[in-house]
Amino acid sequence: MAIVMVGMGCVSAGLFGDGDALKGSGEYKVGDDIPAGEYYVKCDGYNLYVEVASDSSGDLDSIIYNLNTEGGAYITVNDGEYLKIQGGNLYELDKAPDRGAEDGYYKDGMYKVGEDIPAGEYQVESTGDLAYIEVSGDSRHQIDGIITNDNFESNKYITIEDGQYLTLSNGAQIKA
Repeated sequence: MAIVMVGMGCVSAGLFGDGDALKGSGEYKVGDDIPAGEYYVKCDGYNLYVEVASDSSGDLDSIIYNLNTEGGAYITVNDGEYLKIQGGNLYELDKAPDRGAEDGYYKDGMYKVGEDIPAGEYQVESTGDLAYIEVSGDSRHQIDGIITNDNFESNKYITIEDGQYLTLSNGAQIKA
């Protein structure tokens, strides 16, 4: 099993309340505590940790994927898996906080192309030393779901298509 760590920053951490959250910090068995499916997780403070495991042993070998973020991310969980959330909230997609551009830019975070950001070609700017961009075909956060990714220091162009997922981190941003 692959372990993929994804780090993202978010300038809006803490701006949204948890009133529509399905679940907060805790560990949940998919199929018993929550239904299988796709969700959005949002940081409710400084850092969000999400882990999806095949069992409740706590062994590293049982981790299917995990991520750390100061923002939010889409995740998909399957029946029988265990979802751990620390420092954030789990939302059903139709009740999730706004995931669009802020202050004229798409900033650190994960976006669903065609819903949160339109498909097309974009120039991605780096506001830091080494920005990161990733385009994925799903929200399972595994290496085989990555279509393309890159670490870069200045600017680069990227083309994204409906249904893909765009992750911007470490100071990567796109003008809306």
